[in-house]
Amino acid sequence: MTTIIKFPSSSTYNKTLEQAEYRIYVKGASEIVFDSCTHYADAEGRVHKLGDKSRQQFKDIILEYAENTLHTICMGYRDITNSEFEHISDEKAPINDLICLGIIGIENPLRPGVTESVKVFKKAGVCVRMITGDNLETAKAIAKKRR
Repeated sequence: MTTIIKFPSSSTYNKTLEQAEYRIYVKGASEIVFDSCTHYADAEGRVHKLGDKSRQQFKDIILEYAENTLHTICMGYRDITNSEFEHISDEKAPINDLICLGIIGIENPLRPGVTESVKVFKKAGVCVRMITGDNLETAKAIAKKRR
């Protein structure tokens, strides 16, 4: 049985709890979720400690995706004990000491008409600024691509 734990819309991640395995899955903004990972699973499913070198390799992937206008999502999990499971509430599910399963890059194209609207405002002398909750590198890449 799988339970999805609700989260506030202001949060940048959600949690899924596999009751049969007592495993919490976490997915969300790479800047948040990856920083909570202490290990990673390789392509064969073997778990390794995230050392400085492997951590930098993942961060390089996140940066590369961001520079290519992709929003990044990190997926991870953590196994928990029966007693931890019995005391978990929606707001208190642990998201530390995770095992990283991977990073996904998702393209979220601008809405139709945005590029044209920005050009019209610039031509009218309006200084246009982007306000976003995205990764800074993703925001920069999107802005450069849409000039």
